[in-house]
Amino acid sequence: MERDDFVTTAKIMIVEDETTVALDISTILARMGYEIAAVVGSGEEAVSSAERERPDVVLMDIGLRGRLDGIEAAGRIREQWGTPVIFLTAFSDDEALGRARETEPFGYLVKPYQIKELRATIEMALYKAEMERRLRDSEAKYRLIAENARDVIWTIDLNGNCTYVSPSVFNAQGFTPEEAASRTLEGLITPDSIGAVQEVWFRELALEAEGGADRDRPMTVEVQARRKDDSTFWAEIVASFLRDNRGRAVGILGVTRDIDERKRAEENRERLETQLRQAQKMEAVGTLAGGIAHDFNNILAAIIGYTELTRLDLPKDSPALRNLEQILKGAARARDLIKQILTFTRQAEQARVPLDLARIAREGLAFLRASLPATVEIRQDLPDGPGMVLADPTQMHQVLINLCTNAAHAMRETGGVLEVSLSRERLGGSLAIGLIDLTPGWYLNLTVRDTGGGIPPEHLERIFDPFFTTKGPGEGTGMGLAVVHGIVRGHGGQVVVDSEPGRGSAFMVYLPLLEGETVGAEEGDVEAVGGDERILMVDDEESLVRIGREMLEHLGYQVRITTSPMEALDLFRSDPSAFDLLLTDQTMPRMTGVELARAAMGIRPDLPVILTTGYSETVSADQARRMGIREFVFKPLALADLARTIRGVLDRNAGARP
Repeated sequence: MERDDFVTTAKIMIVEDETTVALDISTILARMGYEIAAVVGSGEEAVSSAERERPDVVLMDIGLRGRLDGIEAAGRIREQWGTPVIFLTAFSDDEALGRARETEPFGYLVKPYQIKELRATIEMALYKAEMERRLRDSEAKYRLIAENARDVIWTIDLNGNCTYVSPSVFNAQGFTPEEAASRTLEGLITPDSIGAVQEVWFRELALEAEGGADRDRPMTVEVQARRKDDSTFWAEIVASFLRDNRGRAVGILGVTRDIDERKRAEENRERLETQLRQAQKMEAVGTLAGGIAHDFNNILAAIIGYTELTRLDLPKDSPALRNLEQILKGAARARDLIKQILTFTRQAEQARVPLDLARIAREGLAFLRASLPATVEIRQDLPDGPGMVLADPTQMHQVLINLCTNAAHAMRETGGVLEVSLSRERLGGSLAIGLIDLTPGWYLNLTVRDTGGGIPPEHLERIFDPFFTTKGPGEGTGMGLAVVHGIVRGHGGQVVVDSEPGRGSAFMVYLPLLEGETVGAEEGDVEAVGGDERILMVDDEESLVRIGREMLEHLGYQVRITTSPMEALDLFRSDPSAFDLLLTDQTMPRMTGVELARAAMGIRPDLPVILTTGYSETVSADQARRMGIREFVFKPLALADLARTIRGVLDRNAGARP
C-alpha cells in the first residue's frame, strides 16, 4: 500500500491481543501518517500505557483476554483521561455492543474493514474529541465566570420557574442557589418592584407573540431586591430571551446587579443640584432685594425727612403732630422690614458682635407672622435685659426662622400654638444633664415649642443629620435642623430636643452669655444738636439733596448740594478748604461715593467724610473706615441720627487737629 497523502500528528494506541492483526493495523496507520503511541495486547496494559503515553485515540479490541476486556479498559481510559476510544470487533454481539455504548465510544469498526473507513472513523473521533474538549473548556470558563461574578446570573422558563441561579446570589442576597431557585419572584424583590418587572417582561412577551420583539434588545428595569434578612437594596436587572433552534422564546436569561451605591450617589447628586438651585435662587433674591432696598430706602429717606421737618414747624399742641407721628412710625417699620430682608438674603457672613437675642427674636417673629398659617397662634415671652451673646445676627435669624418653620410645619394640619421664649440660666450640676458638651456657666436659653404631633423616638437620633427629612417631595431638603445644629455648635452652644409623640416638641438653644454686656434701654427722642460748619452734600437723587439741605440748614449748617460727584470733585479742586465735611451717597453714576472720597482726601487728607447708602454689597463699614472714611451709615436717617453722626465726626476731627 502506498503512503497516503493525508498527514496527521495524532498519536494512536492499538490494543489487540492478536499479534498479526496488531502488526497489520500499525503498518496501515503508519503509512497513513499517524504516530503509533503503543501496541499492547491486554486491558491492563492498555490502561497503564494510556496513562504513560496519553494517546489522542485508542483502537480497542472488544474481546481481549485477561481480567479486563476491551469494554472495561475503554471505560477506565475514558473516565480518567477523556481519551476517545474506537472499538474493533470481529463479531456482532448485541449485548457486548450495548455495554460498549455505556463507555460513550467514538466509533465501531467490524473486522474486516476498509482502509478509508478506518481513516474516516479515526478523523471523526479526533474531531468529536476536539469539539468535546472545546465544550468542556467553554463550560469551565462560563462556570468560572458565573461562580465568581459579583452579579447574579439566572435563567427562568416562561412560566416563571427558575432553572439556574449562580452561586454569587449568596454574597448578593444571602441565599444559596437552591434557596433562590425555590423562591418566587415575590420572595426576591419588593412588591413595588414586581409591577415594574412584570410590565417590562409582559410587554416584551406580547411583542414576541406578535412577532414584533427586537431579538437583540435587552430588557432593563431597576428594582428593590430582597436579602435573606429582609433588608433591601437597589438592583438593576438586564434580561433577554433564551431561544430554541427555531428562534422561539423558551425562557429568560438575566443578570441582577447591585446598584445601591450608584443610586445613593444619584440621590446625593440630585440633593446637591437642588441645593445649588436653591442657592442660585437665593442669590437672585438677594440681588433683587438689594436693588429694591436701595430705591425703597431713598423713598423712605424723603418721607422721613419731610415729615420731621413738617413736625418741627408745628406747635406742640397741634393735632397734626399725632398724624405725623404715625407716619414716622410706619416709615420706621418699613425701614426695619428692609433691614430684615437684607439680613436674610445677605451672602457674606457677618462678624460676630454683642447681640440682643430678644430683639432678634422679636424681629424674626414679626417677619414670620405673615408667612405662617392663620391656624398657628404665636406666643412669645421675650423680656428685655436677659443679657447678650456674641453672635452673627444673620445666623441667629436663620436659627430662629428654621426652628419656627419646622414647628409650624408640624402643626400645618391641625393648627396649634408656637411659643418662643428666652431666659437666662446657669448650667452646672443637675442642670447640665443632656448638655455635657457645655462648660458650666451662664447661658441664654432660646426655646421654640410647638403643640404638633411630636417626633417618633426612632427619628430623634437622626433629626440633625444632613438630608434627613420626613417631609414629602418638594416640602424640604432635610437641611434645616442640620444648619441650626451647625450654627449653634459653631457659636459654642448646644441644641437640646424634648419631644414625645402626641405632645409636641421643644427645641432649646443654649448660647453662652456674654459677660460684662448689658442691654440698654431704647433711646427716646434725642435733641438734635447742630453747628455752623460748611458741608458739601452729594447724592444723585434730587429729592434727597433738597430735603438734606433743609434738614442740615435747620441744624444751622452751611450747605452746598449737588447731584453730580464730578461737580463735587471740581469744587474741591478749585478750593480745597471751602468745606468742613463731605456727606456723599455711595451708589451714583460715573463715580461712586468711595471713589469721590478717595479723590477728595487725595486733595485734602484731613477732610472728614461720611458715606451713606440705601444698600451696598461692594463696601462694608469696616472697609470704609480702613479707607479713611469717618462714618458709614445706612439710609434712611432720622433727623436726630443725622445730627448726632455729623456732630460726632466734626467734633472728633476738631479734636484730632494739632
